[in-house]
Amino acid sequence: MDDFFKTKVGFTVGLLAAIFAIKPLIDANQDFGFIIANIEITVEQAYLFSTALLGLAVYFISLQFASSKHVSILDKLSNFCYSAALIVPILFLVLWAVSKLIPVISKYSHAIPEYVIGAIMGGASSILSSVIYNVLSKGIRDKFQSAQRAEEQKQEVETLKRAKELYDSGMYDLSVLDASKVIESTIRRMLADRGVDSAKVNMHKLIEQSKEAKLLPEKYAQLLHEIRVKRNQSVHLEDAVTENDAKRVLSLSQELLLKLDLREGTTGTSAFTWLSKNQSNVLSIFKSRDIKKSYKPLAQLKQAWLDRDGAVWIELGVFFESALTYVPEAIVTYFTEDAEYFESWLQQAEAQLFTDFLGNVQGLEESKELMLQSMRNVKSSDSKENKVIDEIIDMLVNARIHTVQ
Repeated sequence: MDDFFKTKVGFTVGLLAAIFAIKPLIDANQDFGFIIANIEITVEQAYLFSTALLGLAVYFISLQFASSKHVSILDKLSNFCYSAALIVPILFLVLWAVSKLIPVISKYSHAIPEYVIGAIMGGASSILSSVIYNVLSKGIRDKFQSAQRAEEQKQEVETLKRAKELYDSGMYDLSVLDASKVIESTIRRMLADRGVDSAKVNMHKLIEQSKEAKLLPEKYAQLLHEIRVKRNQSVHLEDAVTENDAKRVLSLSQELLLKLDLREGTTGTSAFTWLSKNQSNVLSIFKSRDIKKSYKPLAQLKQAWLDRDGAVWIELGVFFESALTYVPEAIVTYFTEDAEYFESWLQQAEAQLFTDFLGNVQGLEESKELMLQSMRNVKSSDSKENKVIDEIIDMLVNARIHTVQ
């Protein structure tokens, strides 16, 4: 059960509780309503309809919870009932307002029959209700997909971690199988985002689809083929996968997954998009050491970090490195103001700043020294800022450079 599922259950049950709480008020005004198109609609009917929809939403959610595997139709049904229940009170008020406006408009439009005015306003009300429903259902659907994506990525990280453990235990064939599963599921998810149906195709066809969709350049398509070959060997041939083979596939999987997540992350939040579009300007501002001008980019950097998805956190490394080197006082201020932001960054800072993907170990060593020098020159009379400074310096001193083979 993911966080979104729990939240949806909580909100649905909460709405049911609120509906039951206002039951005495509904009973006291049960005849309140209106007549439109010769149909009488009362507040009691709207109340019962909303209650029934929320009850159905809870029922479908319960079926999903009791199911041994995820059933997508149950999600769609529960989301529909939930969205429809939310729109019933709005629709009731809109139609009530229309019923009151029709006689008023008829007084000033004698040439237009009342039933025509009613039809026009009824149609307008239907369109408005449809728009509101689509907005609500889209919001729920987007949140569901976001939660589903986060859960999938979490599972992929766990699978890749298990592949490393299998490799360390000498089970090289199983390590290759798990590593390839991560790559395959990531590619299928990203192709689905681009409207490409890859649910039932084999790995070879999957690679071709990724090339056609321009998901990966030729270089990485070749890496995928290498992983596919090693995976097939591990299934069909005993002891076909050596330690070097497994190490190579594991390394390729990690590298390829990083590239895929980086490409996926470029469609992320607005803060990250803003930083990407203005990267050269942002780095120039940091290098100018203009504290005042650096506040906006640092605010965007903070938001991009908090909204990070996939491997976006690695792409943000260039901004953190530049800020720590040229405007350390400013970024320390941001870290001090939000302890959660600082702690989450500090936990991944070493991997973010000191992972060598390009064979540039010497360059990373030089960057490390520059950041250390800048941080040691920061002076503050605030005890909280000094604590942040000390923790950053401690991280930099003890950080090791990790090379991706």
